Amino acid sequence: MLTAGQSITAMQSILATGIRASGISSGIVTPYFNLTDSTTVNMRAARDAVIAGTGVMKIACIGDSTEAGTWANSTDQWTDNRVQSCPAQLATLLTASGIPAQAVNWIGSAAVTSLGTYRTYYPLITSAPSGWALNTSSTRCPGWQFWRNTTTTNAITYEPAPFEFDELDVLYSQHSSANGTFQVQIDGVTVLTQNTAGTVALGKVTITGLTPGTHIISISRVSGTIDFCGCIVRNTTVKAVEVYNTGVSSMNSVDLVASNGAAPIFAWPNVIMPHMAFINCERNDRVTDYSLALFDANTRAFVTALKAASCDVCLVVGVPSKTSGSNDGAYGATLYQIAADLGCSLIDSKSKWGTWAAANANGWYGDPHLANSTHPSAAGYEVLAGYRRDVLRYGL
Repeated sequence: MLTAGQSITAMQSILATGIRASGISSGIVTPYFNLTDSTTVNMRAARDAVIAGTGVMKIACIGDSTEAGTWANSTDQWTDNRVQSCPAQLATLLTASGIPAQAVNWIGSAAVTSLGTYRTYYPLITSAPSGWALNTSSTRCPGWQFWRNTTTTNAITYEPAPFEFDELDVLYSQHSSANGTFQVQIDGVTVLTQNTAGTVALGKVTITGLTPGTHIISISRVSGTIDFCGCIVRNTTVKAVEVYNTGVSSMNSVDLVASNGAAPIFAWPNVIMPHMAFINCERNDRVTDYSLALFDANTRAFVTALKAASCDVCLVVGVPSKTSGSNDGAYGATLYQIAADLGCSLIDSKSKWGTWAAANANGWYGDPHLANSTHPSAAGYEVLAGYRRDVLRYGL
């Protein structure tokens, strides 16, 4: 493991090599490190398939509240902020650049405490009926904790309009004891009845053959205990990039390797199968002075699991905070070293933005009135999304 001093020295040595992507950023100093053919093999193959109209590309955006998009509205933590988040704006920017993309998928809870509050954050969830509550046990899913129902048959409804789709993946908790049966209806017609018993894992079932168009998805418990994660929708007639926002408020590196019942959370990439993952949870470790050795070990373990699932990884150094811990630079330096050691690309948002005061003067923070201000505004999230768009366009 690297000490803080060793980690900073390592970053200085790596930076001295001048490894940078060229020609994809308008600034003199680019935020990219180790963005090469070898660190983007899976991403480029999937992206090129989208452009050719022969396949989809799946992008997992994993991180803390600055991934979830909190404070994007510059007013409060949650209201309508998901549609202004970095992942959502990434899909918009990709589409504008000629690569069709959508970010209307629903995965997890973002650590929102109730389904009603989650609806204000993501209005495509159109009902929050009684009986559904956050499963606050140690069980984890992508995007934090499952939505649990043990008592009612009331249906959650999800309407990803105006996006038109003809296929969806339904994500749920498969469990050896806390299990039951749920139903999925499309436009009021039952298309699936699923039992969730089995070895502890993230379960996925794919519903195909729908008529392309807008649809209302309803999820209801039939019996037992149901832990529901969300839905991924796609239009199989129009190949596109699928952007998954799994951001979680207060997430840090320990959550990358938290248990999912009896299985580590990092088993889920083998279910969702992303081609590229952006990992953006360095900031909370930095501001709380979390163990640098554990930050290094946790991040390496998760990166290794992603790469084993044929997923390229882009590590993200988070934006500057108004206040920070005593080893402010050491966490970003550690990410540089991990990127070099494990063959990942990296976006250094912190160095690109400079100081908190300079970035705030640009209007890039949504919470400048807070003592620990660190959450971008919608404009700031758009800037961050631009960095990722350029990574995903690497080689074009």
